[in-house]
Amino acid sequence: MKKVLIIAYYFPPLGGAGVQRTLRFVKYLPELGWMPTVVTVKDNKYYSKDVSLLSNIPKQVEVLHIPGFEFLNYYQRFKEFKLHKIISLLDKITAIPDRQIFWFNNVKKKLSKMINLKDFDLIYATYGPGSNLLVGQWLKKKYQLPFIIDFRDDWSNHPQIKGNMWLRLKQPIFAKYEKKCVDASEKVICQNENMKINFIMKYPNKNKNKFAIIPSGYDEEVFKAREELQNVFFSCDKFNIIYTGSFYGFQSPERFIKAIKALIKEKPSYQEKLRIYFIGNVKTKEVLGYMKEEIMKKILKIIPFMSHESLLQYLYRADLLLLIIGEMPGAKAVYTGKLFEYIAINKPILAIIPPNGAAAEVIHETNSGFIVDHSSTEDIQKMIEFLYQQWTRKELFVQQNKKAVMKYSASNICKKLVKVFNEIA
Repeated sequence: MKKVLIIAYYFPPLGGAGVQRTLRFVKYLPELGWMPTVVTVKDNKYYSKDVSLLSNIPKQVEVLHIPGFEFLNYYQRFKEFKLHKIISLLDKITAIPDRQIFWFNNVKKKLSKMINLKDFDLIYATYGPGSNLLVGQWLKKKYQLPFIIDFRDDWSNHPQIKGNMWLRLKQPIFAKYEKKCVDASEKVICQNENMKINFIMKYPNKNKNKFAIIPSGYDEEVFKAREELQNVFFSCDKFNIIYTGSFYGFQSPERFIKAIKALIKEKPSYQEKLRIYFIGNVKTKEVLGYMKEEIMKKILKIIPFMSHESLLQYLYRADLLLLIIGEMPGAKAVYTGKLFEYIAINKPILAIIPPNGAAAEVIHETNSGFIVDHSSTEDIQKMIEFLYQQWTRKELFVQQNKKAVMKYSASNICKKLVKVFNEIA
């Protein structure tokens, strides 16, 4: 069996969307002739944990935990003394190219003492963080192993850069390191056609065949196993809308909330029937402000980050799943991992997204939901009202294209990755 060294800072027991893609690959690679060894972080206190995900890691897979220093690990402790802003500032000014740079330096010191790196057939590093790619590039240079990059998001042109002063200041550094890693790699994996085109335009001197497309997906085994766990969390006589994930930068629910408020002002009865649940790391200043508004107090509920297993039970009980991709540069190339989990749930999706972007293409292909342009509050309001009326008539459902849905199952996606591995190795 061939061996691949996977560089993934975000990996269980860390939780959240960032771990899911890599975890699915690790789970299915051994069945397809590739044994992964994962290099990840040890004892990170800042990021959300989800120990339930550990059960998805095959027992024969070795996971190497290497400690990494981050100022944000001390954020909560310093918050007690009202000194957390100092920690936040130190994090921003030392995070070059990102806050995982201290972990990268530890990996360089410790990894060769933990395993024989010459035993591996190739290196696979996933972005983000960028330090994952720096580890991969360093290993390629030191051990002459083939190096594959998987971009879950763009690095130097990430959609959130424009809305964040610190990221804008660091953008030239991102571009420098990204080019260094792309130059060193044998293959660059993109999530969709839009992302691939962006990379080809960014690196016109590279052979176009260097860039491959492997989309995200969902683990069919997880969803089959959880489908019967439909405990009642919500009142069945309410129209329950769920959003999962986080809000940051341009990724904002502003237009959705404006549409809800406009709908209620026109028809106050909707206040009694609508219930909106934001689940995850969603307590932004903006969202907390909505919670204080009289018109939203009864409607909007915030539920903190929970295990993936628990989250699925909430999703199965929803009437409508909410997807938001913000109004930001590069939004057309964005689709989030939760889109594919929404599709696996087989509940209607309200997608407030670029209508001609990558996410819209997947929703059309699988026939999984309703798309409305994120730039029009009026159109969003009309769509919510339409979907609500469908729900009252018990006609709110989707007839998915099952063949298209199966295309995004983890086992099928992993076969695409193995094809790339075999070509390079």
